[in-house]
Amino acid sequence: MKPENSVFFISKSEKAAAYVREKLLFSRAADKFVHIGYENCYETVKTHCPQVIFYDIRFNQSEFFDFLKKVKSTPRLDSSSVILIFEKIDEELLCNAFESGISDFLTFAATDAEFTIRVLWAFRKKGSIQAAKKKTQILSNLNILDKKTGIYTKNYTYTILKEESKKSAGTLAVAAPDVSSRAKLTPEILAKTAKKCLRKTDILGFSGDFKLYIWFPDTAAGTAVKILRKIERNLPDDVSISAGIYQSSSFEQMEENANKALSAALLQENAFIIYSQIKPEKSEENPDSYKNFKSFKQKFLKKYESEVSPVFYRTQKIIEEKLFETTVNQKIDENESVFSLKNAGCESDFRITYPGYATINIDMTHKTGLEILRSRANFSLKELDGDRIGAVLDDFIKEFQFLSKSAV
Repeated sequence: MKPENSVFFISKSEKAAAYVREKLLFSRAADKFVHIGYENCYETVKTHCPQVIFYDIRFNQSEFFDFLKKVKSTPRLDSSSVILIFEKIDEELLCNAFESGISDFLTFAATDAEFTIRVLWAFRKKGSIQAAKKKTQILSNLNILDKKTGIYTKNYTYTILKEESKKSAGTLAVAAPDVSSRAKLTPEILAKTAKKCLRKTDILGFSGDFKLYIWFPDTAAGTAVKILRKIERNLPDDVSISAGIYQSSSFEQMEENANKALSAALLQENAFIIYSQIKPEKSEENPDSYKNFKSFKQKFLKKYESEVSPVFYRTQKIIEEKLFETTVNQKIDENESVFSLKNAGCESDFRITYPGYATINIDMTHKTGLEILRSRANFSLKELDGDRIGAVLDDFIKEFQFLSKSAV
């Protein structure tokens, strides 16, 4: 048997099998028709990898969805088309089957041409899937696509989404797990769940370990929120995500404002915020434009603390449960903010300063006993938000964990 052009019919009825066989008009030597029963049907299908699977739903509704789930999770069967056959269409069952991943459906009353065309479409589909696999493999080898999830890597996401935004109007969403959920959710699970819930035309990529950019072409912001809610519903029960959404003609403006909306959403937790719904803040110009410099300083520090303090506090709560035999300390005052980690292998400081109230400097130091490693990141006041600081802090903690293990 040549599995690439084989058709399996799953049913307990020999009469139905003969009927469907006669419906199919092709007669090439490579086109094989096989009838099997419901018992152990998945194991048989997995062994032979048929291109088309007709499933007679009349006698075995209860086990069909389990069968379909197994087929969809088997890489060898990813190009197989599952076509449901009804005596009379059950709309609720059909909708549930569509959501679960069937390729098509028919009734036994369909014409010979309808049956044959469904099969020929499935044969054609295999060629398209194989071509797409080759392209995906090339992009993965070039590190444009992430090998584990198949979505764009953080080095290419911005460029690709920016180019796509030039082709049509749309909405950008920036999504991330809430801080309290990051220890329970891997980037891989988040990305795969999002990918499964998005439409074929939507584009997904990483913009950090836990941050996703999603481009919704020709889509209003409100519709994007509905799709994000679907992603949330498909995540594990004990985790939550937040997202910032913005719609504009300029991708740079969309990215900036969507990230601002994400920062506001993460402070609320489990929130999807469209940027236009955020109440505008009063502009804080250069301090020289204020009659009272002390007043400006107080306003600035209040905003700064509202962004940094929640990130430090939540992160400490999370890592204290993960990093054993590690001392965690933090401090925030009007001169600097420090997040410190110390164990037998490494002593590290994450120090934030704001000289002249114009630039935010983040100095990271790791002392292992053998060497001292230093690095710096900085933001302008305009870029100041908890999400950006949280991303840099996450990388700092990963470096600390790596150096601690290396020093032992």
